[in-house]
Amino acid sequence: MTVPHECERGGSSRAKICLNQSARGARSMSNQYNDDMDTEMGPRVMMVRELEANQDSSLDDESEEDEDDRWRELARGQDVPSDYWHIQKLIKYMKVGNQTATTVALACLKDQDLSSDTNQMAIRECGGMEVLVNLLEAQELKCKLGTLAVLKVISLNIDCRRAITDLGGVQQLVEILDDPARDLQILAAETIANVCKIRKARKIVRKSGGIPKLVDLLEADPHILETPRTSMTPEEVELVDVVVAGARALWALSTSQKNKEAMRKTGVVRLLARLLRSDHNDIIVPIMGTVQQCATEANFQLAIQTEGMIPDLVEYLSTDNTEIQKHCASAIFKCAEDPVTRDIVREHDGLEPLVELAKDERLLEDKPLIAAVTGAIWKCAISLENVKKLNTLGIIPVMTRLLQDQDKEVVTNVVGALAECCKVASNRAEVRAHNAIKPLVLHLNGTHQPLLRNVARALNECAKDKECMLEIEELDGVRLIWSLLKNDNPEVQAEAAWALCPCIMNATDSGEMVRSFVGGLELIVSLLKSPHTNVLASVCAALARVALDRENLAVITDHGVVPMLAQLVLTAPGPWGARSGPVYRCPARAASLILPDLTVLVLGPVQLDAQDAERSAARRRARPGQSAGARRREREQDKFSETHSLHYSAKSQAENELLREHLASAIANCCSWNNNCHQFGALDAVRPLVSYLESNNKAVHRTTALALHQLSTDPYNCITMHHAGVVSYLLETIGSSDEVLQEASAGCLSNIRKLALSAEKFKYEN
Repeated sequence: MTVPHECERGGSSRAKICLNQSARGARSMSNQYNDDMDTEMGPRVMMVRELEANQDSSLDDESEEDEDDRWRELARGQDVPSDYWHIQKLIKYMKVGNQTATTVALACLKDQDLSSDTNQMAIRECGGMEVLVNLLEAQELKCKLGTLAVLKVISLNIDCRRAITDLGGVQQLVEILDDPARDLQILAAETIANVCKIRKARKIVRKSGGIPKLVDLLEADPHILETPRTSMTPEEVELVDVVVAGARALWALSTSQKNKEAMRKTGVVRLLARLLRSDHNDIIVPIMGTVQQCATEANFQLAIQTEGMIPDLVEYLSTDNTEIQKHCASAIFKCAEDPVTRDIVREHDGLEPLVELAKDERLLEDKPLIAAVTGAIWKCAISLENVKKLNTLGIIPVMTRLLQDQDKEVVTNVVGALAECCKVASNRAEVRAHNAIKPLVLHLNGTHQPLLRNVARALNECAKDKECMLEIEELDGVRLIWSLLKNDNPEVQAEAAWALCPCIMNATDSGEMVRSFVGGLELIVSLLKSPHTNVLASVCAALARVALDRENLAVITDHGVVPMLAQLVLTAPGPWGARSGPVYRCPARAASLILPDLTVLVLGPVQLDAQDAERSAARRRARPGQSAGARRREREQDKFSETHSLHYSAKSQAENELLREHLASAIANCCSWNNNCHQFGALDAVRPLVSYLESNNKAVHRTTALALHQLSTDPYNCITMHHAGVVSYLLETIGSSDEVLQEASAGCLSNIRKLALSAEKFKYEN
């Protein structure tokens, strides 16, 4: 049978292969080759040369001479080894030869050093990639085996991978996975593993239905997984090789997010969990690599946890194979965002091997391993119980020693671990005792954004200690932290603003220090225009501390902080918004209109009975001044919020609550300057601020009550907030166990009472 694979770009004519100088010798060697192929893949090195031109009537003498001239010119232009021409001749025979010639040429090609760049270039330049891809469609088993053996090796080269993908070879490889011959499945899967290092190939495999086929290759008898290779039959060894090849291919495919989801839907997690318990390291390595690649997805993290894979990961941390240790630590690093996973790691004694790996100086040169280990320690340290356990293992000296590492990823994870550990007060003193403050401050001069984010977080915790803060001041660390506000990464901006809060509170002369930063206050006020909720929350928290100094408050007022904060109140995300209603400009006249409600506060003690509670609830449903249309729109908005509540993730809701808490705190502290309090009311920031009391977060209640207390010193604001229904809320919060909330609520009610007395006096006099 002759395989039709004439190449469009190879303009050579038909040639024949002669293994000896006679036709009889060629036939005998061909028969001998066919016999050898039954027992082993391909012959040994065989010399292949062309017949004389006069022995083939179809040979075009003129075109062959031109081609030889071109080769000679190329040889004169550069020093090309003889293998280059030998490979090109083999490709030429594959183009025009019959089945036997093609098979022999493939065997000879396979015996060449195909890992050499020169030999790979020889295959590409003479159209060999087209021929090899075409041969994947051949029906002859030996041709397929030879072709796949060649493609498996040359696909390690990026140019060859692209050529295979562009020529449609990936689809052919996926189809070969359905072949019952296991040796074909192994070679096809290994070639897919190499080719799928490029994105286009990964997409083609998914679109061609290759992922379910590769997952099917992972199905293996549990007996085989538990038996050592030395005790296996050749057939069982081949089955293990099929699993290894399939696992390597899935590992390469798992770098794509869509492929991860497709793999999860095929039920691969259950198979991965079973294969993790195998006795074969060549299976465990790609399986562990796949697990750590997929662990970036939340769905996979939950599946890994529910399938009971975390204890297996912890167990493999104690193995002697550093690659397996690296993948295990990396998987824990990614999965330990979940608190349940962190607890499982601690309960199965996973912290001890992690710390031991970090202590091992022999592993310091293996940067990927150290990065994975320190990352796992960082994420596990998020839990306070884990920090206590790590302290008993001496984690602080280990982490401070690794601060001197040159690898950015390692240092980033180390600083992240220190930031979590420093949430315990005793660890801050230990960090200072090991002289870690200076290297932390020096890292603020870098440009690696994840590192900057973690350094700001670590200094945020350290600045809560007076002695650490003194050292940070001496090293000019506050100025460096403030300069991070210019960074274009919103996460870096947010962490820098959070770090400024304890720095401002614990600095020796914080007011003067802040004013000494040229353009610093203008910079932080300008960040109130940021579209990122976390940045806004952190900046509001920092401004609340800055505003405690009257001179600084005057400066930020001149920079327009009041209208910016008022705008944030109006646009702050949440399930509620501003309430509609009239705004009164004459406080005495306005108070006279709502006198019946205000006199209740004047006449009797603040005490709620059942009827009062019912009236308070009724006020929430229909506040004074609301039209029927406004109440209808409010009900529709509430219904919409309930229907679409799933669109708000837990993280975004927490960020919104954090923003409201610190926004109210900033407003409270900004009210003490000049007419800022009145300006907030003029900008209609009071009414939506009252709605913050609907939150279930007590911290939001506290800062909102503080803000309302300050705002209620202005009579216009007092009328507006009363009209917005603030009284019913304050009657509830005044009974809180939080003393700050009690005092703020009582102060606001006191100001409303004073206004009521003024209204009574105004009515009496007129």
